[in-house]
Amino acid sequence: MIYVLWTVLILISPLLAAAAVWYQKAYIDSAKPKLGEALKAHKKLFAVMSLAYIGMAVYLLATRGQKQMPTDLVIQNLLLWDGVVLLAVTDYKVKKIPNAVTLLLLGIRCFFMAWGILVHHDSIKDTLLYSLVGMLFGGGFILICMIISKGGIGAGDLKIFAVIGLYFGLPGLVQVMLYSLMLSAFFAIGMLIFRKAKMKSTLPMAPFILVGLTVYYILLTDLEIML
Repeated sequence: MIYVLWTVLILISPLLAAAAVWYQKAYIDSAKPKLGEALKAHKKLFAVMSLAYIGMAVYLLATRGQKQMPTDLVIQNLLLWDGVVLLAVTDYKVKKIPNAVTLLLLGIRCFFMAWGILVHHDSIKDTLLYSLVGMLFGGGFILICMIISKGGIGAGDLKIFAVIGLYFGLPGLVQVMLYSLMLSAFFAIGMLIFRKAKMKSTLPMAPFILVGLTVYYILLTDLEIML
């Protein structure tokens, strides 16, 4: 069974990358390009995203035993990471977070929550409490940061952290948030030191969230997430 999963996820990764490239072009250009045209215009991006998706799929599958991840959790984590990659690319290019992608990730998590309750017989109360606390904390903390920074952090970043909180609960969210904010702070300080940016300059946050999420996956030894 695991070998079938390996094959399916590796084969589907380029398809997910192709869809991501098409969507980011459609979102940025405010048009609906043909798939072939989108891939031709962004060959390097498609190649990089395909390799990245395949690499993360292989990593999650290879470490599923060590990290105590059942099959459905591997798929859930892979889809979350794939979505955040798309958000990072779009945020880097136009400093915007597509609502459709965050809503899709939200729907995926709700599906797996229902799957855990119906198939694995997880506690409804514990599942909802675990996820909603993470979601509310992620959104609430970033909202406070938005008010303090006066626009330095955008509403899109709030949505991403809220969704991540829904996936990982409070413990996982805090780790991803810590890695992301530390990396962005160090990068911003470096830009100021080398005079590559000004105090009023803004940085796209989604790429740092992607790195923080990746670090979380790599460093975690026991992924305690409610399905």
